[in-house]
Amino acid sequence: GKFRIQKYSFILGERRFETIHVENGVKISLDIRKSYFSPRSSGERLRIAKLVKPAERILILFSGVAPYPVVISRNSKASEIIGVEMNKEAHHYAKRNLTLNKIKNTKLILGDAGKEIPKLKGKFDRIVMPLPKHADIFLIKAFSKVKNRGWIHFYDFSRDFESTRIKVREAAQKAGVKVLIRRIVKCGQQSPGVFRVCADIQVTFS
Repeated sequence: GKFRIQKYSFILGERRFETIHVENGVKISLDIRKSYFSPRSSGERLRIAKLVKPAERILILFSGVAPYPVVISRNSKASEIIGVEMNKEAHHYAKRNLTLNKIKNTKLILGDAGKEIPKLKGKFDRIVMPLPKHADIFLIKAFSKVKNRGWIHFYDFSRDFESTRIKVREAAQKAGVKVLIRRIVKCGQQSPGVFRVCADIQVTFS
C-alpha cells in the first residue's frame, strides 16, 4: 500500500511488534506493523550523512520513523533538517526518535509531500527522497526547493542505471533546471535483477 507496510505472522517467541533498532550511533524506535523501515539501508543512510557539509539545510521527503533525519543529525553538522511524512503512525515514532536521540535541529511535518513541499519556506542545500517507487512524480516539486548547485538524492528501482537517468532528465527538463548526475549507486535489491539505486544529482538553474 501507500505506506509500504508489510504483513507479519508470529511463528515462535514473544508476541511483540515494537522494537528499537540501533545503527550509526542512533536508536530508532518503531512498530513494524505500522510503518516501513529497512535496517539494510543503514549503510546508505550513513553515506548520505557523510556527504553533508557544515551548516547545510536539508529536506527529507517520505521521512518515515525518521531514520534519515536522526542519522544525518548525529553524523553531520547540518544546521536544520526538515522531514515530511504522511503516515500518522510513522510520524508518531519519528517524534519519539527525535526525543530518544536528543535531536534538536530537526522539524517533522505530518502531511503529503506533494502538498507540503510548496508550503515550505526557503530553499535547501540537500533534498533526500528515499521512496524508490513513484518518487519521480515528486521530483519537479523537489527541484523548486533546492538551492543553485544544491543536491537531490533520488531513489529508484532499476534494472539498469539508464532508466533512472531518463526519469531524472525528463523531470529536470519539465522543471527548467540543469542537472548533473554525479553518480548512481546500488543500495539494495528489490528482486532478481532489480536494484534499489540512488542518483546523486547536482542542480543548477539556467
